[in-house]
Amino acid sequence: MDKATSSSMPASVPSAPTARVNRPDDAQDHQGIQPNKKRKTQDKPASSSVTIGQSGASGSSGPIKYKPANPIVSRSSTKPALLKFSDGQEYRLFNIISTFETRCNFNMRQLATRARNVEYNSKKNPAACYFKLRNPSLSGVVFMMGKVNVLGGKNLDEQRLSAKKLARLLQKCGYPHVKFVNYKVENMNATVNLGNPIRLQNFASKYVKEVTYEPEITPSLLFRLPGKEAMIQCWSTGKIIICGAKKIQDFQEIYDQFKPIVQQFYF
Repeated sequence: MDKATSSSMPASVPSAPTARVNRPDDAQDHQGIQPNKKRKTQDKPASSSVTIGQSGASGSSGPIKYKPANPIVSRSSTKPALLKFSDGQEYRLFNIISTFETRCNFNMRQLATRARNVEYNSKKNPAACYFKLRNPSLSGVVFMMGKVNVLGGKNLDEQRLSAKKLARLLQKCGYPHVKFVNYKVENMNATVNLGNPIRLQNFASKYVKEVTYEPEITPSLLFRLPGKEAMIQCWSTGKIIICGAKKIQDFQEIYDQFKPIVQQFYF
């Protein structure tokens, strides 16, 4: 073979360069940061126990684990108050309505922006804000001139407590001069289970003036006691709702007047 031919052929064929994949560790090495090494021991899960140093019987101090008691739940009871009439018949309160005065004028837009769970519609009712309390679950209506309505209570003590909470909330909204005065209960309702079915049709036919009964619209009967503002809603199953009382004593008077009337129509 000629020298020219031998000189034109390469002595050796170079291999193709291998592609290198950059790893996150390489980037950290390039920046002068050492990669994080895996811990040999795993982190122990957090526990609710607390370690307290206390000397034992032998005199040597050693750690003693103390497990705290269950946390006290701050939610108050929202169950209706269970009361009894003079004859032992049970009844429960619900939907209590109360009012109080703050002797302070409010800016509705300011209340709507500074408090939570507030509804304000300047077109429908520009003079009132609707508050919703979680604990206990009640509603409050704050008017521009300082009057406040509290709705939906099931217990007289919780109703008054919720009214005070609402007054405190108004103070935090930028009205430190808010007061809690002239608190009173405007309306209370009670549910009673008489335990006997009632003939509503016969009831309505005998007391025409005092009764409103339209079975095509609603299965209940409305009875207005003569001489009182109270109204009683009856069902054929024997359950009744007494509406319009302002005091606990009013329920007893209404029940004593209504019981001999409704007993005539028991099955």
